[in-house]
Amino acid sequence: MGLTYIVSLLSAAFLAIVPLTASPPDEPNSTDSPTVTFIAVEDATFPEVLKSLNESNPPEDVAAFLSAQADDPSPELEELGLTDVPIESAREMLDDAAAVAAEDAGVDPGDDSPQAFSDPTHVALMAPASFSASGPAVKMSIDTAGVAGEAINNRFSWKRSDRAYLRECNGWSCWANSWLDWRVVTDPGKNNTRTNVQFLKGGEGKLGAVRLQTVVLSSGRNISSTTARWNANVSGQNQWNSNHQSTQGRNFQMYYKLDFIGPNNLTSSYEFKSRITGACNDPYPAAYRCLF
Repeated sequence: MGLTYIVSLLSAAFLAIVPLTASPPDEPNSTDSPTVTFIAVEDATFPEVLKSLNESNPPEDVAAFLSAQADDPSPELEELGLTDVPIESAREMLDDAAAVAAEDAGVDPGDDSPQAFSDPTHVALMAPASFSASGPAVKMSIDTAGVAGEAINNRFSWKRSDRAYLRECNGWSCWANSWLDWRVVTDPGKNNTRTNVQFLKGGEGKLGAVRLQTVVLSSGRNISSTTARWNANVSGQNQWNSNHQSTQGRNFQMYYKLDFIGPNNLTSSYEFKSRITGACNDPYPAAYRCLF
């Protein structure tokens, strides 16, 4: 057996082994699903995420992304606001939303057209998502906002703080390189109500502004609405609801709507309310109070 023959055998064996040990595992092709962007607070629901997705990306890109997530073995449930939803229900919701986006893009959704819209469980989970006209849609309003935040300062003030993220996602993963930490603290007044604000951007700083609407509700009536745009970074500044009707002898509640503004006018809205206070009063010599 010659040396040349032995070398040939060893070379063949090496070539047979190398592909099995050196080739990396297959990864999804980045062209399979486009990159989409959206803005959402840390505890956003799927409807809130979906609203930003629909407003910030072409419908065909949203359809491709949601469809890829529905088929993914480990979908990004936390980033999409689906952490508390059973995995199979989450997949159905993603499929349904993808089908609606495909219809909006003029693509035939085929056999995956949304069947679950007639299912009250899905409708309840999706509202107040802004699907298209083909699906359930409940717009943001004082009536739809939930209570969020906490009473502080011996129940004299209402505070809510959170972090908003600018997220980018492809078909199999999401990441956030920019975020904005925000806080609002409201001190109810008899005729003038103050909301102290803080908006601090982080990461790459692409979340650079917030539009804040504050609405004073007294005994269920809207008695003042103020909207202002704030550029990050800002801390310790006040937004006033001034010269509104007296809240004395009536209860008080504050409604908030925040529009987070990112690059290319990308926006996302988030709303909530304070708890309702007891009757407001100014017992002499104590300060005016509306206790939450």
